[in-house]
Amino acid sequence: MSQLEASCIFWTTAILLILMGGMPLFYRKFPQLFSPSQQQNVETFRPREILIAIFLTLFYAFPALSVVPSPEPYTPQSSSTSIVNLIILQSPHLIAALVALNCLNQPYHRTLTGWSTGQWKSIILAAVLVLGLMIVFLSAYDSFGIAEFIAQWFQAPLTQRSITSLMSGSWELKIFIACSSILVAPFAEELVCRGLLYNVLKSHTGKVTAAILVSLFFGIIHAHIVSMLPLALFSLLLIVIYEKSKSLWAPILAHLLFNLYNVTCVFLFPH
Repeated sequence: MSQLEASCIFWTTAILLILMGGMPLFYRKFPQLFSPSQQQNVETFRPREILIAIFLTLFYAFPALSVVPSPEPYTPQSSSTSIVNLIILQSPHLIAALVALNCLNQPYHRTLTGWSTGQWKSIILAAVLVLGLMIVFLSAYDSFGIAEFIAQWFQAPLTQRSITSLMSGSWELKIFIACSSILVAPFAEELVCRGLLYNVLKSHTGKVTAAILVSLFFGIIHAHIVSMLPLALFSLLLIVIYEKSKSLWAPILAHLLFNLYNVTCVFLFPH
């Protein structure tokens, strides 16, 4: 990772954390500056649940914050990743998902967040629509040379490390990464990002502000500058179908289909 990419990831994450912590306080301090539709019930989540949301936010931000800008010149890093390292990295995400699930499984929050409800026909259609839109966007993102331009500008690798490992790693490693991407990540990240974090922010700042902050946060925490814009757009689409369907199952299914599509593409077209 180059110094420029590390600096961008580090400072963008730091600024987002300040905004995500400061905007709710700003909305509460100056409610007269916002329309009635933007003023939310700030008592929706109890202080304990807000503290859990803050803790999980910092947890997901840690990989991006740990990319401390280095004064050393850029040198390509090895993309090899062991299964043991991946298990160590994935275990805390499972714990974080269980913590978020425990909060969302409270009777009031199950209704509020739509965790246990949903009409499956509309959910499936919404998930397929999001996948289609992302395929079109990623095709344009690549065809117009935007991804390559960003990679060259920031001296960053064109693909994420996990994708590189999926392309060049052993079959055991490929299977582990594929299962983790398809079965673990959609549930873990949606429970935390859309289920808990978005709803906590929404209850303090309104839908639009919360959607923008969470989407930018979702894009940058993957610590890959080339993927930030597509992932931020993906997060925004997930929030839209979440709000339309009133069910957390919609973004979970869309996330699962998107990761399944990417993994399938890597297996079918490894180069």
